[in-house]
Amino acid sequence: MGYNVSQVATQLRIPLAGQRAAREAIAAEAKREKFRWVETSDILKRRSLVQVLDECRWASEIDEKGCIDHLTFLAEKLGDEERLFQVIAPWVEAGSFIEMLGEEGDHWRWTFDGEKMTMFQGVGTWPI
Repeated sequence: MGYNVSQVATQLRIPLAGQRAAREAIAAEAKREKFRWVETSDILKRRSLVQVLDECRWASEIDEKGCIDHLTFLAEKLGDEERLFQVIAPWVEAGSFIEMLGEEGDHWRWTFDGEKMTMFQGVGTWPI
């Protein structure tokens, strides 16, 4: 069971300076409530945000300064991505987004403003 999704577009950056805090925030959230499709014990074993995101089914690309500058969805089914991205939103650079397409034609973006993540349903154009 689950809802099939595919990643359409991404423009995302997580500076190196915030990665440790973001990893700790995910670990704390996983202790509070398990993420769907992810083992909490696996999250808690990982020492870097890159490793934790990989456990959460998102591969990271790193730039020359150590910043995460792209994420790629590694799975087929939607899990608790919305919750995951709410947790790390304070450390994601403002203007970042991840655009997804669902199996029933749903189209949405998770957008980041430097403090929180907001999900926008696709309507043909995206808010700036």
